[in-house]
Amino acid sequence: MAPAINATSSVDSQARSASLRRDVVRERVQVRRAFTLMELMVVVIVIGILATLTLPNLAASRDKAQLRAAARELWQNARYAHTIATLHRVDCRLVLLAEGETDGPGYRIEVEIPDSDSSDDDADSASAGGADTQTHITFRKAAFKPVTLPAGVRFADVRIDGEAIGPTGSQAIRFGDTGRADAAAVSLTDGRQYYSLLVYAASGRCELIDGQVASLPNDREDLDE
Repeated sequence: MAPAINATSSVDSQARSASLRRDVVRERVQVRRAFTLMELMVVVIVIGILATLTLPNLAASRDKAQLRAAARELWQNARYAHTIATLHRVDCRLVLLAEGETDGPGYRIEVEIPDSDSSDDDADSASAGGADTQTHITFRKAAFKPVTLPAGVRFADVRIDGEAIGPTGSQAIRFGDTGRADAAAVSLTDGRQYYSLLVYAASGRCELIDGQVASLPNDREDLDE
C-alpha cells in the first residue's frame, strides 16, 4: 500500500506545482497589461507637447486658406468688372469699402448706365436749340450686392493710379469700355500673410500675387507677355 500512497502524493504535488506556475504566469500577464502612474503621466505630457506644436500650424493653415479664398474672390470680381465694361461698352468700377463703412470692409461692383430717357430729351432740346446747345447725357448707377471680407481679413495697402473715388468716398478701380483700366495694386492681409491684386492699365488684365506688392504694375511687362 505504501507505493500507492507515494504515487498519489506525487500526483498532488505535480498538480499544485502546475497550478502555481499558472498563477505566476497569470500575474505576470496582468502586470504587463497594466500601466503605472508614471507611464500615464509621460504619455499625457507627450500628447500635450505634440498638441502645442501642431495646433498653431493648423490654425495658420486655416487662416491662410481663408485669406487665399477672399483674395481669389476679389480677383474674380475684378475680372468680372473688366468683362462687363468691355462686353457692354460701359464704365464699371470696383469700389473698395473701408472698415467702418456700410458693408465694409469689402467691395462692390458699380456700373454706369446711360439714362435713355434723359439722353432722348437732351437730343430733342439740342436739335431745337441749334448747334450751340450742349447735350448732357446723365448716367444712373447700378450696383451689385456688396461682398464683405471674412472676419480678420482687411485691406493692407491700396494704390490706384488716377485715383477713382466712389460715391461713398471709397477708393475705386475704374474699368473703361475700351478695355483700359486704372493701374492698381490692392493687398489683402490677415495680419500675417498677404495676397495682392494687380490691375494693368493698358489691358485691364487682373492678376493675383502671393505676397504684398507696394508698387503699381508695369504696363510694359504686361504687353511683353
